[in-house]
Amino acid sequence: MQAITGIPRATWHHWASEGLVRIAEDNAYTEADVLELVIVGALRSFLGPRELAAIWRWQRREGFTDALIHQARSIESEGFLDLVLEAETGRLAVASDLPTLLGAVREPLRPRALVVIPLAQHVIRVREAFRLFAQTEQRPTPHGVER
Repeated sequence: MQAITGIPRATWHHWASEGLVRIAEDNAYTEADVLELVIVGALRSFLGPRELAAIWRWQRREGFTDALIHQARSIESEGFLDLVLEAETGRLAVASDLPTLLGAVREPLRPRALVVIPLAQHVIRVREAFRLFAQTEQRPTPHGVER
């Protein structure tokens, strides 16, 4: 897992124990699991563990996480995928193009602090590494494929 995502296995298991991500009993993981881990990791850079756990569980119940992971699985190589985090409320929005990003940022209701997290290129790299690993059973590393 770390070779694909850059996130250590111990962190993955810790986040699973906090309910952030899921782990199968046999420790096997799917492309969706890998992408969810990467997205949670990106959010963890801006949120504390308790805040992140509460927000991610809420978003999972609302169906937001499944929709986001579906977008991450199907993004094209030159695609656009930004996550907009409203710092005060923990509200998340996904932008798949510039007009959507502008709409999420320029909401006219009130001033607020936002974090825009560009996910596209990282998600694409991780997804391609996972697919290589799944097809060849070779371990991707930051320096190429381990044989």
